[in-house]
Amino acid sequence: MINQDVCSYIQEKINDHYNLKGNEYFADMLVKNGYGQNCGGYFDDFKELVNTELAEPNQKLHFTNYYMNCKRKDKKPSYSSLHCPQLILWIAEISGLNYRHLNSAYDFIVTFEDVNKLKQNQKGGDYLKDYEGVEEEFKKLIKIYNINTIIKNSNSWKDILLEVNKL
Repeated sequence: MINQDVCSYIQEKINDHYNLKGNEYFADMLVKNGYGQNCGGYFDDFKELVNTELAEPNQKLHFTNYYMNCKRKDKKPSYSSLHCPQLILWIAEISGLNYRHLNSAYDFIVTFEDVNKLKQNQKGGDYLKDYEGVEEEFKKLIKIYNINTIIKNSNSWKDILLEVNKL
């Protein structure tokens, strides 16, 4: 699977703010509650849409804008190299990661930001890298390396959802 395949699936099958079970995305809850990236990157790309109370710009737009550009759309997924916690969390959720892992990763970000008094502060997409080992620990909790491999090596979203749910 290449990024264009992933983006096509997302554009056709994925809701802007609610997962396949009809629940609000964990990533949206981060944004609405003042956690995660809140400046730079996709916030700058879509300044006219910024509304944290509505979790806009949403992660679907964030993802497709980034991966459908000419440089990335024909390449294999490389989501494990991302830094934005809400985009990583969203990718895991749309890929079928179970609630337990999603909730643990969400709680990890919330607790980390509360302990370090980062909530509501200006944070670019790579702010976790400023704290030794934090981004890596978050990525392991969310299983993004495994998810990336599953997506890259799969031929269908049915397979992706089944395999990721087993993690």
